[in-house]
Amino acid sequence: FATDTQKAIAQVDKLSSSVSRLEKNLSASAKASASATNKLSSLAKQALAAYSAYQLMTKAVSAVNIGIQANQAWESQKLSIASVIGATNNLADAQGRVLQGSEKFAASQELAAKMMERIQQLGLETTATTQSLVEGVQGIIAPATRVGISLEQIPDLAVNAAQAMGAMQIPLQQMRTEIESLLSGNINK
Repeated sequence: FATDTQKAIAQVDKLSSSVSRLEKNLSASAKASASATNKLSSLAKQALAAYSAYQLMTKAVSAVNIGIQANQAWESQKLSIASVIGATNNLADAQGRVLQGSEKFAASQELAAKMMERIQQLGLETTATTQSLVEGVQGIIAPATRVGISLEQIPDLAVNAAQAMGAMQIPLQQMRTEIESLLSGNINK
């Protein structure tokens, strides 16, 4: 019976030693697993931060592009108005000298810039878009100046015409025709 007891004790000691080794191995595995989990979590946070930064940068670039496109449209519209002013009007400097060439175009650009600012201000008073008003102003510069309306008054005339045309359900694309007919006295139903 004593040898069986000694054998049983030796088996328990072996089992206890195996359990201790298993506990140590499991503890090391748990530490390695925790370390790997922390590294994965850190990588996930870095990836999320990089993605967020990319999204923010994409939106910032998009906003800048919108600003650039708006500025480009503004400049294009201003140049269009300046071209019409230069082509349909005689411009003079402060001494009364009639401007020619680049001087005339520079003066027409200054006038166009003032008109664009006025159009933008007046655009808040109507449902017409700034683009529609710019096109209307471009279309009525020649007939309006021909009958003696000053360039400074043209944006106001365009807004008044846009409001009246809107009330009468006349498309704004017809502004030039309608204003020209009105100013020449040839308006009809």
